[in-house]
Amino acid sequence: MHPDRWARFKALLGEAIEADPARRAELLREVARSDEELARELGEWLAVRTRADGFLETPAHPDALRGGHGRLALGPGARIGRYEVTAVLGFGSSGVVLEARQSDPDRLVALKVLQRGITSPVALQRFFDEARALARLRHPGVAQVFETGTFRQEGVSMPFIAMERVEGARDVVTYAEEHGLGRDARIGLLLDICDAVGHGHERGVVHRDLKPANVLAVSYTH
Repeated sequence: MHPDRWARFKALLGEAIEADPARRAELLREVARSDEELARELGEWLAVRTRADGFLETPAHPDALRGGHGRLALGPGARIGRYEVTAVLGFGSSGVVLEARQSDPDRLVALKVLQRGITSPVALQRFFDEARALARLRHPGVAQVFETGTFRQEGVSMPFIAMERVEGARDVVTYAEEHGLGRDARIGLLLDICDAVGHGHERGVVHRDLKPANVLAVSYTH
């Protein structure tokens, strides 16, 4: 979604959330006169917000608790825009990470997609804020963002982030153990991580969930 369009969407969504039902319906009609697509997306996200109000009472996705993805709608073979899902890489607290093949250019990417059950307006805003923040970073230790956008799933517009897929990556602890890294090598790896994190800090990006499981390593040069 273009930044200008996203800014308008957020402003309208905030106004609609605060409005009573009659004013909300009137607002959607007003938007539809000039932009039917935007009005439709607003209506969908308002509906999602209503369904998500009680999301803490039920799991975001039943398979997320079991660690499987047999009934995951976005499993291998599903299409998200110009991407075809090839594998499920993992579940997070708010979404799922997929491996997918991009058609043009032909390459494997990692797709981050929000879970439908928790796509509240706040979650949606945070998701795209994260994408814009990551897109500002250019560092060999930070996965590159290729694209952000939306796709339709069961009649609902859902956001996604397409990122660099790092082949053979392991979480930093597993990587250190598999490669038998000694003290100096582990310190060198930590310095590499600090350099990448510092790059983000210099650009106003702070990782709020930095832990070994969220740091991937694929090669070591020290």
